[in-house]
Amino acid sequence: MKKIRLIYRLLGIAFVLILFCTGVFSSSIFIRNKVKRHKKTSRLFQILTKVLMYIMGFTIKAEGREYLKLNKNYLIVANHIGYIDIPLLQFFIHNNFFISHHEVREDSPFLNFIASKAGSYFIERRNLQKLRKELRDTTELLQKGFHVVMFPEGTSTNGEKILPFHPPFFSIAIRSKTPVLPVYINYEKIEHQDLNIQNRDLIYWYDNKTSFKDHFLKLLQLKSINVNVKFLPPLNPENKTSRLLAKESREQIQKHFTGFHYTEPV
Repeated sequence: MKKIRLIYRLLGIAFVLILFCTGVFSSSIFIRNKVKRHKKTSRLFQILTKVLMYIMGFTIKAEGREYLKLNKNYLIVANHIGYIDIPLLQFFIHNNFFISHHEVREDSPFLNFIASKAGSYFIERRNLQKLRKELRDTTELLQKGFHVVMFPEGTSTNGEKILPFHPPFFSIAIRSKTPVLPVYINYEKIEHQDLNIQNRDLIYWYDNKTSFKDHFLKLLQLKSINVNVKFLPPLNPENKTSRLLAKESREQIQKHFTGFHYTEPV
């Protein structure tokens, strides 16, 4: 049954990718304005992400969506446990850019392709000399009305705790006077079992324990995954430092952090 499920989902993903590539190609030909083109591509990516998550067996519950105002844009910050966090957030938003690391391009050509075409802004965290330009570019994205989404822990984790948030990119909210919207992503069940220390690695992807390909193929064989996405009250950046915004954002998410169960699965 798992092999049949895997084949079905791979075919579904291939179909979604064909639609996405067709849309991106069409936009590049018919829409010359880069801002308008990205808005169209981002909207297409959101629609296809919803199809993709359905194909992959995700049941997604959302709380606090009233904080995500349609007429506003935000610096969106969330905890991070792996690549699935990206489509989960894209499920709810469009007209956005994800801040991603250059290592993604090196680790997985597939992820690099999707991230690039969907609208990621790649930063070189190993080169501090480029930081000033990266901060300027991402500030301009917020000023143009885009959401900017980032995972300020700086890496994916094993879900046991929320790591300290790195402050530098919170400065773009201050410069652009854009609210910071914290989001807590909580994976709750895998195949109707509570997430626990034994099954977490079926979803969580961290420390390069397995290759993206091997992890993704195992993920596609899971019957169902339940996840809760909590949008938390926005933070006003006025009269705040980057360090304080990072601290307050983390504290908001930490209040809702549940971790996972250490009990043996039934």
